Amino acid sequence: MKILFILQNFNTYQGVEKYTYNLVRHFIKEHEIHLLTTNYNCEIIPNLIIHKKPLIKKPLWVRLLSNCYFNTKYARKIKKDYGIDIIVSGNGCSESLFCDIVVFHSCYKATIKAANEILKMESSYLKYLLYKTRRWLLPQNRVHLIIENGVLKRSKKIITVSNAIREEILLNYNIPKEKISVIPIAVNPAEFKLNLQKRLEIRKKHNLDEKTILLLFAGYDFRRKGLKYIIKSLPLLVKDNIMLIVVGKDNPKPYVKLAKNLGVLNKIIFTGFVPEIKEYYSAADIFILDSYYEGSSAVILEAMASGLIPVVSRINSNSEIIRDGFNGLLFKDVTNFREIGDKINFLLTNKTLIEQLRNNVLITAQRYSWEETARKTLEVYEEVLKEREQNE
Repeated sequence: MKILFILQNFNTYQGVEKYTYNLVRHFIKEHEIHLLTTNYNCEIIPNLIIHKKPLIKKPLWVRLLSNCYFNTKYARKIKKDYGIDIIVSGNGCSESLFCDIVVFHSCYKATIKAANEILKMESSYLKYLLYKTRRWLLPQNRVHLIIENGVLKRSKKIITVSNAIREEILLNYNIPKEKISVIPIAVNPAEFKLNLQKRLEIRKKHNLDEKTILLLFAGYDFRRKGLKYIIKSLPLLVKDNIMLIVVGKDNPKPYVKLAKNLGVLNKIIFTGFVPEIKEYYSAADIFILDSYYEGSSAVILEAMASGLIPVVSRINSNSEIIRDGFNGLLFKDVTNFREIGDKINFLLTNKTLIEQLRNNVLITAQRYSWEETARKTLEVYEEVLKEREQNE
């Protein structure tokens, strides 16, 4: 089978990109794989055929339009020139209108709605209305939504990485349920197993001893992932030897200011972007995330494969992986920092629970294998080919 993947960026450190990278690695053993991309930032995969295309970077709404335009144009040409069997748009809301299969890691319309709900809880009603109206009218958001709708309608099959995303698509768009297949993300446990040497190295780098209880937050969007409320929970924690390490590329200034006002800046380390996050999984003890929206979080599974206990928000996608009190702890209200503090305190004062959760965390991670995800994904490709043959 000749398969063309379309993705603006191709690397091993972002969620959507790493997902596609792992599928390519599995499929290239038996199939001819092509990649249409703008930015290729990882080791060359043997036999992968790469096609580069241009991109207008600014402003954002023009970048979205140009990305979709060039992807659609180049995909048609590559299909014709190379006899491609299956075209896969790797990121549903911003890639190609010309594809057989589109993979949705999130529903953009649902993301905006979730952001509006948080704003409603945080702001006065007038401010909420003004920001909500602005959010819906922003050119980049309008373009995003138009492309999302177009890709959903034109593709032959849709793959979502969680049941939550499928339900969001069905709720927000007029799409037949049978068009959507749910195939969970996966993790390679061997890649993320605890590395004691790296644990010591990272802790030494940040002047932390082994007695320190290290909370790990990882993400590119601090606001959506609830860093504000995690910081607010720090003064409520009953143990003094707790540190929060924040890994990810975003503007830390508002959070530094908040931490200063609360008197907990000395409890937080901001690393910025790190090339090897698995080293920080090894260094940490607890993984914490307070997202108000997640399509399906690969970092949660990676953290679990490293033996970290997840303490995360009870949004639908997280609840598909984590059972509260069995393989992690879930909190209901993403804006309730007291609940976050209570969950962490409950965990830290119950050693028996910690051991039980850690065992179940490792067992859970083993169930999400790339072999199974690749097998199910290939079945969808074959289904599309079969339907095409029947219609010819």
